[in-house]
Order: sequence, then structure tokens, then C-alpha cells
Amino acid sequence: MISFLTDSPARASQGGEPYLEALERLESLKQAIAAAEEVGPVGVAIDEMGASWPRAGAAERHAFEERADAVAEAAIAGLAAITAVQSAGNDRVADGMEKLAAELRGGIDGLDGLLTL
Repeated sequence: MISFLTDSPARASQGGEPYLEALERLESLKQAIAAAEEVGPVGVAIDEMGASWPRAGAAERHAFEERADAVAEAAIAGLAAITAVQSAGNDRVADGMEKLAAELRGGIDGLDGLLTL
């Protein structure tokens, strides 16, 4: 089972609950990206997004949080569906991973744009 929560030491370094929640979202996305990159690179710099967080305004942070939640939920649902397909013995798992990777790329591109404008 994939855990979408983190015990990263970076959580404690910045302090503040909103920042910790944002880091947890980034960690969730990192794990989903790692799974999707087995098919091919997603091509996103999560560390750059994390570094941009302190400079982001309240509206940007709120939009990021909402979109990050949606991307993470899509990743979880996609991985669950792929696992179910694989458990059923279907050999189309690679197709599902490619589609999930494409979906994650699109969602993450939107996140990246929010914090790097």
C-alpha cells in the first residue's frame, strides 16, 4: 500500500500547519509521479515548487491546495484502478500507467504554473 503522508524532516523546518499540509501534498505527488515515471518521465520539478511556496500569495496558495488535492485524488484513484486491473490478470496495465502519467503531467503543469509565474 502506498502511503500519501510524509514524515519528511522538511516538515518541521518551516513550521506552520498550512506549510506542512502543502509539503504533504507535494510528497503525495512525488509518490504518484514516481509510480507514473516507471512508464516515462513526468518532467516536473517538485523541489522548485516547494521552494516557491513561501513567496506565493494567499490566493495562489489556496488555488494550489485545491488543485493539488484534485491531482492527488486522481493519482490515488488511477493507481487503485490500475491495481484492480492488474489483480484481475489484465495485461493492459502499461496502457493505464501511460494514461495516468499523462493525466498527472497535465495536472502538475497547472500546479507548476501557479507557483512559478
